[in-house]
Amino acid sequence: MNIYISDETGTINNLYTKNMEYTVRMLLKELDLPDNAEISILFTDDRNMRYFNKTYRKLDRTTDVLSFPQGICDHNCVLGDILISVDSVKRQADSYGVRTQEEIDRLLIHGILHLLGHDHKNKKERDIMREQEDILINYLNNL
Repeated sequence: MNIYISDETGTINNLYTKNMEYTVRMLLKELDLPDNAEISILFTDDRNMRYFNKTYRKLDRTTDVLSFPQGICDHNCVLGDILISVDSVKRQADSYGVRTQEEIDRLLIHGILHLLGHDHKNKKERDIMREQEDILINYLNNL
């Protein structure tokens, strides 16, 4: 599996990046994705997230996570790109009373599920996606 992690903000330390690679690798294996799966994760700030959200979703506001599925499975299975706002991570971790790492893991799971076609546009989809998130969070907690 190829996992590419970039941090435009300079706030994600190298130790956590190594843990994150392991976390993503375990999530992809748990989701039964092929060994040639490829995913890219970019940590950015609210300003850039607002730009991407406005450009690609026509929503002029920031958001915590964006996913851009590629869905290309030939020689390499390119799942797509996940963008995470570090500003949102910090706010939400404080608000939810969790560690920053836990909030990042939650957003990674959310982003991966979007790459795999899950959505939350209506209650039924939202319930299914939330159930999958809970299953994967419990999986990570038991590693």
